[in-house]
Amino acid sequence: MGSFFNELLAGCWNFAGTDFGPAPELKPEEEEDDEEAKYIAMLEDTLSEKLRQRTKTKEDEGKAMMKVIRYVDTSNTGALDLKQFTDVLRNLGCLLRPDDTKKLFCHFADEDSGKICAEKMANHFALKSFGENPNVVPKFKVAAEPPNQVLQKIKKTLMEKGINGMRGMGRLLRKADKSGSKKISRHEFAWAMKENGHVLASSELERLFNYFDRNKDGVISYNEFIRAVRGDLGEKRKEAVDHLFKQLDTSGAGEINLGELANLYAVESHPKVARS
Repeated sequence: MGSFFNELLAGCWNFAGTDFGPAPELKPEEEEDDEEAKYIAMLEDTLSEKLRQRTKTKEDEGKAMMKVIRYVDTSNTGALDLKQFTDVLRNLGCLLRPDDTKKLFCHFADEDSGKICAEKMANHFALKSFGENPNVVPKFKVAAEPPNQVLQKIKKTLMEKGINGMRGMGRLLRKADKSGSKKISRHEFAWAMKENGHVLASSELERLFNYFDRNKDGVISYNEFIRAVRGDLGEKRKEAVDHLFKQLDTSGAGEINLGELANLYAVESHPKVARS
């Protein structure tokens, strides 16, 4: 009875104990890497097939993947650790051995954060389902594109505030940075935006934060966010900056040293000095 049960399990497609073949023999380093890449590709194909079975006719694999991820990523961080990735596989019916699950996880995980960016992985499978056809664009759009609509909404509010709009936002973002690391959490970011008068929906806040949280470690660089909101200098402002730089660069060396700056700085014009 025991041997019959073992044979029955062994015949089940994609069972957790499935043996994908004998372990590769020890070979030169390049050949070993090639064998490992082929093995991981086989694991990825196994996941892709299970995902394909769960994808509805009017969807693509990217959308199907995100649906499963959202069920697991209850905090909506946009990143998956090994346990969550294992839950995603299980919910898809893709039962791999623990060591194979870890290999596949490491294949998709970001080196810095050690987690998988959910949207990048979903986009990968969305594109994979369409093969190499450059004329077909999957319906799933990876959210790595800048949230321009939300950024424009923030810019509009800042312009209404006048010259103190950008300064005020920068001051609040720095105030939210309790650790002094120049990085802030999702909660701190939401607080700063609200305090500066930005009325944003929770989905807009999430869109913004997830975009700037590049390595999915739960914090963002507020300086990077400020640069994105400020945008590039217009041509007139660039000309003004270039003109000022040339005036300060009295030696014509292409750089400004402190001595040159000190010679041109009129301390008597400073508001605190003028008031005294």
